[in-house]
Amino acid sequence: LTAEYARYSQFEQLAENNRRQLRELIEGLAAEQHPQGSLEQKIGSLYRLAIDSVRRNREDYSPIQATLNEVQAIQSRSEVQYVMASLHARGIGCFFHLGCDADLKDARWNLVQISQGGISMGERDYYLGEDEPTQQIRRAYREYVKNLFTMTGQTEQEAQQHMEAVLDIETRIARASYSATELRDVQNNYHKMSYHRLLADYSGIDWSTLCLLEGIPAIEHVSVNQPEPIHEVEKILAECDVEALKAYLYYKVVDDAASSLSDCFRSEAFQFYHHVMSGAEQDRPRWKRAVGAVESALGMAVGKLYVEKYFPESSKQRMVQLVKNLQTALGQRIDQQTWMSEETKRQAHEKLSSFYVKIGYPDQWMDYSKLDIDESLSYYENMVRATKFMSNYYIEKRVNKPTDRTEWLMT
Repeated sequence: LTAEYARYSQFEQLAENNRRQLRELIEGLAAEQHPQGSLEQKIGSLYRLAIDSVRRNREDYSPIQATLNEVQAIQSRSEVQYVMASLHARGIGCFFHLGCDADLKDARWNLVQISQGGISMGERDYYLGEDEPTQQIRRAYREYVKNLFTMTGQTEQEAQQHMEAVLDIETRIARASYSATELRDVQNNYHKMSYHRLLADYSGIDWSTLCLLEGIPAIEHVSVNQPEPIHEVEKILAECDVEALKAYLYYKVVDDAASSLSDCFRSEAFQFYHHVMSGAEQDRPRWKRAVGAVESALGMAVGKLYVEKYFPESSKQRMVQLVKNLQTALGQRIDQQTWMSEETKRQAHEKLSSFYVKIGYPDQWMDYSKLDIDESLSYYENMVRATKFMSNYYIEKRVNKPTDRTEWLMT
């Protein structure tokens, strides 16, 4: 177990081997100049931005200054709602999650889903538990939140006051949130309703502005997966002081950006999220973080070039044939079973013939033509662009659309 890992198994070993191949591929692209707009240019440019600590340290937190100014300019509750929607559109999660995935009770179709969120420590028990280890984590979290405020120019007094506001809001959300155990109850985490009913039953949230800024078209149905924490968010937006709500949004911007800013911000984020919460003793080398960032932003683009180098079409066809052979053999075994009725065998064959085989990589690659990676902008701004691109991609692909069985959910 090396110092950068909090756990290490066969899967981490496989990932390490894979990461070395990815490094060779990505650094090779970053060392060359490629036509603007090509996959090679986008990958190489983003890696150069991710690895350039000198530039990031010089820029410090200036890449998020305009967004912080936007938050600080808020003067009313309606403006809080607008800026909240604007942050959601940039991939900065606050108060709750909004996404679109398969309808749990009609898997042929996708469904817009609203879920609990907005708490940076992830699970409610970190905010509510009274055992000593949990209290230690909470003390470290308070220090982390306060530090992010002071590192962006606030006084100690302001940082303390704003940290308390953030903790108060997140604790309120946590108290109403479902526990990890409750989240496993499928029936209790599914509440499909018309969009009209959403507006009526959850009127404390400006859904129209949220959908407009997110680029979500007119929808007929949604699922509010966990109603109680969403109702609590309504109360928070109505009851909390506007300055407290601004502090929460301000913190969410900095926390979201921390790993994309200067080394001191990255160090703060690592110390809390990876050391205190996960047990890692030291941060990953910069090249690993850079490779990971490129993969997260341009995963399928990297994948396309990766398989061209390491997993050619001939290898894929060998594996597809192998799986076909397995299917044929399984069909023969079904026919030979004496304990199965003819009707059961028929249904088993029907199920076997509908099996959709995915080997190596998709038949149709993701189109990245609408994503522009521009080295004149900061690393953070390009990562926001990548996040917005992926959000728009999935909105266009899923909202009001049937589920796509051919879609790959891993790179």
